[in-house]
Amino acid sequence: MDPFCGCGTAIQAAEQLGRKWIGIDDVTYLAIHVIEERVVKGFGPKIKSNYTLYGRPEDAEDARALAARDWLEFQKWAVFKLDGLPKDRPGAHGGIDGRGKDRASRAIVSVKGGLNVGVDAIHKLKSVMKREEAEIGVLVCVNPSTGPMVREAASERDTGPTNKRVPKIQIVTIEQLFGPSPVLLPGMVDPPEVLSTPPPLAKRNRKRIEGQTEMLFPIEGAAEMPKRKANRPIRPVDIEVTRSAYTRKAKQG
Repeated sequence: MDPFCGCGTAIQAAEQLGRKWIGIDDVTYLAIHVIEERVVKGFGPKIKSNYTLYGRPEDAEDARALAARDWLEFQKWAVFKLDGLPKDRPGAHGGIDGRGKDRASRAIVSVKGGLNVGVDAIHKLKSVMKREEAEIGVLVCVNPSTGPMVREAASERDTGPTNKRVPKIQIVTIEQLFGPSPVLLPGMVDPPEVLSTPPPLAKRNRKRIEGQTEMLFPIEGAAEMPKRKANRPIRPVDIEVTRSAYTRKAKQG
């Protein structure tokens, strides 16, 4: 048992040795997320069926209780639930509580609670998206969104290529966080195999890589230098080295 399991080193070692283990950390969802990602990366997704995680919200009622108990941890949990990256530390964050994981500027997340959240939250999200040049904005609300909020979000219309258009501003409720796809991401213009294949080098750049400009001095009695493939023949050059009177006098002294 590790009562302060931190980044999960002891847990991973115990799993590798086939030992039963218990890991405890304070209610910090960043630490819990790091530990779980480490275990899944080391042993595969099937490992999730071999352990039970206590303390994480399992439904909307648990999520509201977490928001009332610790708002900052609720923000982190909500961003992780959207498969994003939360802000690294509390304090001023410029209207951004998290960002999309696949591309930092593709999506930004703002988490709002309280009873007085209204259309102003959408206006602020719009300004942050414009400042950050984000593709989509996600507003997570503890309480149900109002009609003016929904209409204002819909006024931004949609974004993305023609094969998959999605709303540019999306409002997500706590109940939707427990659904399979709470956020819709826009499609890609090109298929993944096109994006992952590097473009061929231009002919001019290829010549710079394969061949280099060289100056080789011939040694008396040495064999003729071989020709290099894809390079011009290297011809011996006779060079006469002279020294100035100042250099000879300085050396003699």
